Amino acid sequence: MPTVDSVQRSSLTVTDINRTLTDCAMAYSFIEALPFFDSAARQGTVLTKVLEYCRGLGMDTARIVRLCEYADSLSENGGESMVRAVIIELGFMIPRLQRPFRNPRNPDAPFRADFSWEMPDGTIIVAEFDGMGKYVLEDGTRQGIRERVYAERERETALRSGRVRRIVRLEYEDALYPERLRKKLLDAGVPLRRCR
Repeated sequence: MPTVDSVQRSSLTVTDINRTLTDCAMAYSFIEALPFFDSAARQGTVLTKVLEYCRGLGMDTARIVRLCEYADSLSENGGESMVRAVIIELGFMIPRLQRPFRNPRNPDAPFRADFSWEMPDGTIIVAEFDGMGKYVLEDGTRQGIRERVYAERERETALRSGRVRRIVRLEYEDALYPERLRKKLLDAGVPLRRCR
């Protein structure tokens, strides 16, 4: 490319965010690219400007349009974004992200569910993405893991005391094996989108 918009980051010259996201959208699948778009949205990037940039290059914008449509600044990490992209690709209803739930021990710090679906009868299905970092030993003792497992059980009990009828545990491998993810969500009762 003879000319390309660039910016300085940590004393390096790199492509600007519009070019970077455009390149990612063209080089990667929807599942691989959605984490980039979620992260950019979380950091305040105006995604419509990425679309305008792509149009200005005379490129086919279909991939960018789809990524901008599904990008969500509430996705907290790349693993959540990848799993959500697979959920979308599999045709399930789009989940609500980071839904708050009452925390009986600390009402000012509600629990949040990574993904949730509210059913017509008012009950809720929750899916939690479990990254390995959740159980890493920060203090080097088994007690640290025990405390985290206990806190997770307490959190699930609080969620179930409301309208949550199912809690599904998801992990990174579910994004790599979509049929496994499909089975987990179908078993939990997550509905598929209706065809238009």
